Amino acid sequence: MLLSDWKNNRTMNTKIMKTGLMTIVLCMLMIPMVSAQHTFSGKVTDENNVQLPGAQVVLSIGDSIYAAALTDANGAFSIRQIKTGTYDLSISFFGYTSLEEKRTINKSQRFVFSLVPEMSVELEKVEITGNRGDLVKRTATGQIFYLSEKAKNSGNPFLALREIPRLISNDALQSVKMEDGTQPLVLINGIAVNSGIAPIDPKDIESVEVVDVVDARYLRTGAKHILNIKLKKKIEPYRYFEVMNRYDLPDKQEMSALYFEVGNEKYSLYGRGAFDGLEKIIETRMDQKTIGFNADIRDKRDYNIGDVLKHALPQDFVKFGLIPEFIGRVPVTVSLDMLDRDALIRILQQPKNALTKQYQKLFELDGVALDFDKEALEAIADKALERKTGARGLRAIMEAVTLDLMYHIPSDEAITQCQITKEMVDEQLAIEERELEKIEEKQVG
Repeated sequence: MLLSDWKNNRTMNTKIMKTGLMTIVLCMLMIPMVSAQHTFSGKVTDENNVQLPGAQVVLSIGDSIYAAALTDANGAFSIRQIKTGTYDLSISFFGYTSLEEKRTINKSQRFVFSLVPEMSVELEKVEITGNRGDLVKRTATGQIFYLSEKAKNSGNPFLALREIPRLISNDALQSVKMEDGTQPLVLINGIAVNSGIAPIDPKDIESVEVVDVVDARYLRTGAKHILNIKLKKKIEPYRYFEVMNRYDLPDKQEMSALYFEVGNEKYSLYGRGAFDGLEKIIETRMDQKTIGFNADIRDKRDYNIGDVLKHALPQDFVKFGLIPEFIGRVPVTVSLDMLDRDALIRILQQPKNALTKQYQKLFELDGVALDFDKEALEAIADKALERKTGARGLRAIMEAVTLDLMYHIPSDEAITQCQITKEMVDEQLAIEERELEKIEEKQVG
């Protein structure tokens, strides 16, 4: 081999060795960089820099937890052997708003994280509102409709039912028909009533159910549809209505009035009525004679019917004409005393809509202040007792006393105050009685 060739080969081998050595050195430097692991540490405090022991620190990749730790008594934490990369950091502590963020870790670092308390508000009431009028429920036998607020505030049940597409409601005739012209059987809370729907306040309507499949017990009525109006449960203690307008009570004699106050499931029901002639039945049973030997002779002016009615028994009402089935369900009877002068005077003055207040308001419209003397009120009460008209007769007496004044005062602007005295009451009532006598004389003549 020539010397020149040997030198060339030696130079080439030297270059190859240098290149291999540099490659090995680079590989040795890259290996620690690729497989480097870091420490992620720090402290968790609140907004006042107070340590939070037991706080949870979590590093996640996607949906998987990579590493986690809890803070110690000093609020410190440390997570070792963390590879270089980007993680989802979550720090949470009870009573504080969680901290969630992206965190890139490429070297060992120490951080201080601050959490703020949760901003919780306790609501007294949560109300979800919506228009239930747009809601229609379908059942196996028909449909259930709900009225809108506008319909409930109409104040008229016939106007409110116009919202129901399957009904034809006529306010003038107070009638409700189906869209095909047939008459439905009207039920209130599943019960047939004779009063219809006129007394119902639309605000009390919970829902309106139209039933197309008539129950067997209603087939005899010939109805093809049933209109069931469901009312809200009442919490008021009583509802007032006149019984004679709703039910038929068989009786042999006429009654001037009979009312009932019906309670809810927690209260009993009771009624009140005026039974003309019942006192005679009681006197006959008690054998209180008004003629003959040992008769109890009394002046009619001193006769108090309330004393007799206190002795009323259920059989007296049966003899009066009420059926035993009805009396058996009203076992307790209590009578009221007749109104005396003091009671009539209180009725004239104390109620919110007392007659004296009503007439004072009428005179006030003409700019006149009206006042009543105590003696004038006593005279009005005495006249009501004399006529035996009770509280109902007070208005007629007041009208007779003030009628002439109400005609003359508007035409005389000089009058600003009017005082009703006993003399004025006696004078006006005397004039009324003379006019009534003249009318009777003409009718007799």
